[in-house]
Amino acid sequence: MSISKIVRARLESSYHRVQPKLAGTRGVHLEVWESAADRYVGVEFGTNSVGFWIKKMNLFQVDIPEGVERREKEPKGRGWIGVGEDNKGCNSNLSGYPEFVGSKISHLLVRDPDHALQILDALGARKAA
Repeated sequence: MSISKIVRARLESSYHRVQPKLAGTRGVHLEVWESAADRYVGVEFGTNSVGFWIKKMNLFQVDIPEGVERREKEPKGRGWIGVGEDNKGCNSNLSGYPEFVGSKISHLLVRDPDHALQILDALGARKAA
């Protein structure tokens, strides 16, 4: 089974799909999901990989597996810019979700299904009381 199908199955069973708040954001190239722990993840489904967009403050709970590519993004207006040598912005569809606007975010490019599930499980875990 492809990584995209595995990730979609986990999202559908453990997360809630979030609808964009801005008109024009159709979720064609990006879907945003919310965990039971109130953490959001933007997901881009590829053929051999998935891209996760995650608020940087929510990564404290995630042990990023080796082999996952990580890029940091800083807010700039309703968009983002890359940090350091990364001169790319990010998926403009994220601006349709107020949960991300104005926040520092990280992009994780994941090719291993087990790594993707590990990240989703960590984001979905409730904080210790």
